[in-house]
Amino acid sequence: MALFGKDKKKKEEETTEETTEEATEEETPVEEAPKASTSGAPVCADCGKEVTDLPFTPSGDRPVYCSDCFSKRKTDRRSSGGERRMVTGNWKCAGCGTEITELPFEPEEGREVFCRDCWQKNRP
Repeated sequence: MALFGKDKKKKEEETTEETTEEATEEETPVEEAPKASTSGAPVCADCGKEVTDLPFTPSGDRPVYCSDCFSKRKTDRRSSGGERRMVTGNWKCAGCGTEITELPFEPEEGREVFCRDCWQKNRP
């Protein structure tokens, strides 16, 4: 059955309201905003310790960390990447002819491969 005029518009409004309600229910914040202690200073999002020596004013939409937790998170972020996977094989540099035994990628068939020195010289 086809809807026309007012009935069609009413149906569209109902559908839009349902979609908006569903989207609002599914949204969750990524990280909590910094909480304030009884003295008004922000509290570390990890350990809950009061943070008094901030070099900035918290915006309220991102977490704040004490210096110890910040250092730990910084170290964790750097070390989580792991080492780069190297591909072993036998290739010749298209620039100078040097033997290449390891590459940080799998070379495509028919494409030239360059040693580190030639790549640095001809880098795009």
